[in-house]
Amino acid sequence: MAEYLKIAGVALLAAVLAGVLDKRDHALAVSIGLLACVMALLACIRSFQPAARFFEELSELSGLGGGYLEPLVKTAGIGIVTQITCAVCADCGQNALAKIAELCGTVAALCMTLPLLRSVLDLLQEMVGG
Repeated sequence: MAEYLKIAGVALLAAVLAGVLDKRDHALAVSIGLLACVMALLACIRSFQPAARFFEELSELSGLGGGYLEPLVKTAGIGIVTQITCAVCADCGQNALAKIAELCGTVAALCMTLPLLRSVLDLLQEMVGG
């Protein structure tokens, strides 16, 4: 919780600073926003380590292996990267590019889940005797 509050504080400070500077120097304002994003992302990655350890333990204890959990984690990662990419594009005034990035992220997430969906389909076919 404390880590999140630090991230939120940096984000708010950067947003206010970028907002004040935006009229004078748009490039500097965008750079401040990007720097704050990178700092927050690095802190977030550190915060995710306990969850990553949990997924490893869950994979080992369940006997499912990484084949089932890996697509889920990768899909979540694609979603996060897509959100950040779209927000940065929109901040730079590139709304069409943001929408295309969103579409590409959606397609990538769907493709990432195909092996998992194939396994579910195979299991269903086994259950009905097909």
